[in-house]
Amino acid sequence: PVLIVRGNHDTRGDLAIFAHLATPHPIRVFEEPDVIVVGELAVAILPWLERVLPAEELAGLSTAEAMAREEEALLAVLRGLGERIAKHDGKRLFVGHLMLRGSVPRTGQPLKQAKEFELSLAHLAMVPADAYLLGHVHAAQEWFIGASPVLYNGSLRRTISGEVEEKYLTFVEISDTAETRVERVPTPATPMLLIEDAWIDTPLGWSWRLN
Repeated sequence: PVLIVRGNHDTRGDLAIFAHLATPHPIRVFEEPDVIVVGELAVAILPWLERVLPAEELAGLSTAEAMAREEEALLAVLRGLGERIAKHDGKRLFVGHLMLRGSVPRTGQPLKQAKEFELSLAHLAMVPADAYLLGHVHAAQEWFIGASPVLYNGSLRRTISGEVEEKYLTFVEISDTAETRVERVPTPATPMLLIEDAWIDTPLGWSWRLN
């Protein structure tokens, strides 16, 4: 089956149409946290969350108080996912669209937003899995929780100027007899050139030089 997890650019309800497509493999769309079992694989799913609690529960609270309540609710969601997937004796996978603390884009633009949840590796570790597949940041990156890889595949194509790094498809193989194997295959993304320049003070005045 194909699993689609709602991201920060998806309006609720917009992705539902994909579940009605006639395809050889069934498509399932997830807009809320869930745990599903596909054959021997259990998958914990964390879509993009603008908020966890209903707006009316946060009415009248200060920004700091509202953020604290929301963070408590988010931790409860993670604990719930962790408890559900831990009951599965087979292979486990975490899939989420989220902002991971310490992740960086190649272009250096700030990623932290005032209303954006930011999770750490310790938060993800609350949901035990053999691999963690993440979406949101456009640059491919990798960490580990124990022996389990934590992966941003990154965007499949270059979306803004300055993204000169390679773009990939990422394949993850979870084995009963060996460590989880990760293979990144470059995509034929249209290349971008990064041109740097400098202004130089000369006896004749300022001039421009292309490096």
